[in-house]
Amino acid sequence: MNMTICGRGRIDGRGVTFMRLDEPRTAAGDFERRFTRQGEDFMSPKFGTTDGPVTYRSRPNRLIAFYNCKHLMIRDLLVTDAPCWTINFADCEYVDIDGVKVLNSLVVPNSDGIHCETCRNVHIANCELVCGDDAICITSVNSRKPGVCENVTVANCTLSSRSAGVRIGYGMNTIRNCVFENLVIRDTNRGLGLFVRQEGSIENVLFNNIIIQTRLHTGHWWGKGEPIHISVLPARESNGALGRIRNITFTNILAESESGIVVWAQEPGRIEDVTLDQIRLHVRKGPLSTSYGGNIDLRPAFDHQFAIFRHDLAGIFCHGAKGLTINQVDVRWDAGMPEYYTYALWCEETSRVVVDGFRGRQPGPGDGQAAIALDSVRGVTVRNSQADEGTTVFLRHRAVTGAGLFSNNDVTKAATAIHPLPSPFALSTSISSSTATNQH
Repeated sequence: MNMTICGRGRIDGRGVTFMRLDEPRTAAGDFERRFTRQGEDFMSPKFGTTDGPVTYRSRPNRLIAFYNCKHLMIRDLLVTDAPCWTINFADCEYVDIDGVKVLNSLVVPNSDGIHCETCRNVHIANCELVCGDDAICITSVNSRKPGVCENVTVANCTLSSRSAGVRIGYGMNTIRNCVFENLVIRDTNRGLGLFVRQEGSIENVLFNNIIIQTRLHTGHWWGKGEPIHISVLPARESNGALGRIRNITFTNILAESESGIVVWAQEPGRIEDVTLDQIRLHVRKGPLSTSYGGNIDLRPAFDHQFAIFRHDLAGIFCHGAKGLTINQVDVRWDAGMPEYYTYALWCEETSRVVVDGFRGRQPGPGDGQAAIALDSVRGVTVRNSQADEGTTVFLRHRAVTGAGLFSNNDVTKAATAIHPLPSPFALSTSISSSTATNQH
C-alpha cells in the first residue's frame, strides 16, 4: 500500500540477450494454414521476417509486477528492453501511471507495455509505449481472484506495437466503465481491440479523439492490420459460459490501415450496441497485401477454422451484432485495391442497424461490389448518406427484413442506388440520378 516509483531513472530488462535474434517465429499451433487465403504459403519466411517475432530458449517473466496492492504511483520512469511483460498490475486498486516511457524491442514477443488484470480505478496518462506486443492491455486473464475490472482511464498517450495499441478483454472477470481518449496509435498490427473468449464480459467503454495507423506485419503476430477489432467466440471447448460485449462507442477517429474494421460475434447477439461515430477510414494496399491479406484473424479460437481464415473484407465488416449505429462515417480507398475487398460497409446476420451520414463507394470495379451490403439483416435504416464519385451500386441487399427508411440519401453519383429492386425499405425518398429508388 502507498508505493511510488518515480524520477528520471531507467530500468533496463536486457530482453534481447535472451532472444535468438536470427530465428524468427513464423508458425505455431493456434491456426491452420489450410484455412487461409494463401494456404501453405501463409506466413512463409520468403515474404520477409523483419517484423519478428523471434524465438527464445528461456527468459525472465514480468519486469515490474504488483499483486494485490493499493495506492500505487509510477511517474516519469524510463523502462527499456523488457524480456516479457514490462509493467504488470494484478488485482490492484487506485493505480496512477503518469509520464512513463517504455521502449522495448519490437521483435521480442509478449513484451507488453502496461498490463492490468482485474484492477480498479486505474489512470494512465502522458505515456509513450513502444512494445513488441500490446502497448496497453486491460484483462482478467491471470487474475488470482474473482472480481471486476473497472474505472480505467487512459489519456494523452502515444502507442506503437506489433500487436494492439489497446487490447481489452480475455479472462473470467468482467471489464466495465473505461475511457480511452487523445491517443496516437502508429505502426501497429491492430489499433483498438476488444475480445471476449471466456466468461468475462466487456461493457460501457468509450474511445474518443484517436489517430490510428495500422499495417500488415510479417511473422506470428495476432491481428491483420485492423484499426478496430471487436470479437466474441470461445477460445476453448464450450462449457456454455461465454461473456458479451455491449455499450461500446468510438468517436472522432482518424484511421489509415491496410485492413478494415472487424466486428464478429460467433453467436449472434453476443455483441450489442456498438456505435461508430465521426470516423474517417482510409484503407490502403501494402507490400504484404497478397502474402498476408484477405484473411480474418480471430485468434485465440477453439475451432481453428475461425482462427485465421480466408474471407472477403470491407471497410467496416459486422457479423452477428445486435445494435450497430454508423454515424458520420467516411470510408476511402487506395486505387487498385486487392480483389478480396468488396464493400465499404458490410453487415451480415446483424439486427438493429442504423446508418446515418455514411459516405463512400465500393473499393474497386469488381462485379457484385457495392458501397453498402446488407445480408440477412433484420431491422435497418439508411438515411442522410452519400455515394462517392464512381459508385456502381450504393446499396446491395439480400434477405433483409424489417427495413425502415431509405431516406434523404444523395445517390446521384451512383450508377444504381439499390439492387435488386424492389427494395425492402418501407419508404425510399432519396435524391437519385434516376427515379428507380423514389418508391412510395
